[in-house]
Order: sequence, then structure tokens, then C-alpha cells
Amino acid sequence: MPGDDGADTTATEAPVIRPPAPASAGRLTTLDGMRAVFLAVVMAHHMVWAAPGYAEGWVKGAWTGLDGFFVLSGFLIGGLLFSELARTGRIRYGVFVLRRFLRLYPAMLVAIAVMVAVSMGLDHGVWSHLWPTVRAGALYVMNWPFGHNQAVSIEYTHLWSLAVEFQFYLLLPLLLLVLTKLRTPPWAWAAVIGVVMACVWWRRTQVWTGIGSFPLAYVSTDTRVDTLLWGVLVALAIRQGWLGERHRRGLRVLAPTAIAWMVWVAWHVDSRDAFTYDWGMTLSGLAHAIVLSWIVLDGRTVVARVLGSKPLAWLGARSYSMYLYHYPLFFFASRHLTSLTSRERIAAVIVIVIVLSDLSYRLVERPAFKLKDRVGPRPAPVVAPA
Repeated sequence: MPGDDGADTTATEAPVIRPPAPASAGRLTTLDGMRAVFLAVVMAHHMVWAAPGYAEGWVKGAWTGLDGFFVLSGFLIGGLLFSELARTGRIRYGVFVLRRFLRLYPAMLVAIAVMVAVSMGLDHGVWSHLWPTVRAGALYVMNWPFGHNQAVSIEYTHLWSLAVEFQFYLLLPLLLLVLTKLRTPPWAWAAVIGVVMACVWWRRTQVWTGIGSFPLAYVSTDTRVDTLLWGVLVALAIRQGWLGERHRRGLRVLAPTAIAWMVWVAWHVDSRDAFTYDWGMTLSGLAHAIVLSWIVLDGRTVVARVLGSKPLAWLGARSYSMYLYHYPLFFFASRHLTSLTSRERIAAVIVIVIVLSDLSYRLVERPAFKLKDRVGPRPAPVVAPA
């Protein structure tokens, strides 16, 4: 229920969590621009399904684009939770989860319904065969059957990343509630998060045993959540003043190297390479954390201005819906737009994705935003709302 606080905990002598840094419109649009870039990396990799052969190998390491989404989500969600702790000394678990649910679920449910209708209409899909896939997607557990090689329709397997994120949303506030109850100082929070990340890295290296272990190593929450925690650490460091204006010069030096690393990974490191699981994902998370810190703390750079440009910000605002629709539509295009050349098919499906995503943003996401903001007071973020 909207008024149900769930596992709310009020801590006496709670750890000192500093008030949020002020947000600015420029910073908000810059983060949207980052989403647009991450989505472009992912879509370029998935384009092979729309144009088999033609788009092969455009982007090998799309997983670094997903890492970017994860780090940014961890940063924003961590910031929201730290803000609530700073203001009230507690986290209203039920309200937090409900707000996340209202933000994400309506658009995903509509997208699943649209894609199922298209599948049944164009491909003569059978509901009994689609139901296990629909159920896994709708319950935010797509990473479970996909990771264990169970039968799911490939057109919907991209929903595994949303499952990882939502499972993270369920777990992170519980961890922070425990740390608050124990009255641990913020530096201990960072240490605990670091230990959890180390355990996730170790788990990832153990799960990866070769190409046959790819799905489980790639889509499991316990092998990927460390990337989200990189974002949480950035939010905590900025809020506590461990990372601030005085670090701009250092970030300006580190950020170009981090960006070069991401570009190299995107072009050369496949998700089925052992390096990806040994050190690749860890270094990718660190690189994204460095660039995010740089963008947040120094919005006057050329990169920040480009990311904050209107076209990228517009696409970034619709990136959630574009992610939902692009993958199944690429498959449908390869089967039903066969009269078009590969280039024409790619252009056509991109236009369809953008149009559908804009409709989803206007007709589903924005009304869901308003509904979400009726559920309890809106917490102030570190620099931007999620």
C-alpha cells in the first residue's frame, strides 16, 4: 500500500549523512545524454539481429554499455536513499520499492503486451509457449531462466538486465537499513560495499569456466551487482565530501584514459572472452565511476556540454523505452522486412523504435512519473532524479 512503510527503521544516533548537493538542469540533461550513449553502444551490438552478416562485429563489447547503465542507476538510487537518510534518519522501504515499481513497471508491462501481440500476429506465436517468458519478464526474474539455459523466447531475454536492477533495488535499502541500525559510520558503509563488490568479483571468476558458463556468469545478480555498487560508492563519496571540487584536476587526467578504455572494450572485448569476467567488468565499472564523477563534478567540460545537448538529452530521456522495444523489434525486422536491404532495414527499424519509444514515454512513462510522485514525498537526489 502507498502508506505502508514496510521495513522502515528509525535509527537513533544515525550515521551522519550529509545533505544533498544541489541539482541543476544542465547536470540532469548531461546524465540523460550519458544514457543515450550507453544505449547506442548496446543497440549497435544488437543490430546484428536486424541485419545478420551486415552488422556483425560492429560492437563486440556491448556489456560495457550495460555497465554504464548499471553504474548510473547505482549512483542515482544510492543518492535517493542517502538523501532520505540525511533528511529523516530512516528509509521507508515499502515506499521506496513502490516508487521504483511505479517508475519502471508500467512501461515494461505495456512493452511486453505490445511485443506479444506482434509475435502472435506476425509470427503466429502460441501463448502457451510465450507464457514462461512473459512470466519471467513481468516478475523481474528473467535472469534466472536465461542464466540456467531454460526455455525462454530469445526476443525478450534482454529483460535480464532489468531483473538485475530491480533485485538490486530490493536489496540495497535492506543493506543500508542494517548498517543504519548498527550505527556504523559512513566510512564503514564504503568498506562493507567494497567487501560485497570483492565477493561478487570472486563469484564471477568462479562461475566463468568457459563458453558453456556464459549465460550464468553474464546475467546473474551475484556476478553483476558490483557494477551497480560502483555507482553507490560514487554517490556516497560525493555526499560525504570524500570526492569533490578539489578533485576536478585529477579526474580530468583520469577521465580520458577511462573513456579510451571503454572505447577499446566496446570494439574489441567480447562478452564471451575470459578477460571480461576475470578483470574486464571490474575495470569497466571503475572506468564508468571515474567518468561519472568527472561529469557530475565538472559540468563545464566539452564532453559534458555535448552530453547535455538537446538531441542526446531527448534520446536519453526515452532510453528506457528504447531499450524495452529495440531488441524484439530487431528480430521481427529480420524476419518481416526481408524485401529491404540491410541498410534500409536498419534505418527502418531504428525509426520504428524511436517512434514507439516516444509514444511510450509520452503515454506511459510520464503518467507513471506523476503517479510515482504521489507516493510519499519525493526524496532529493545527489544531483539528479531517477
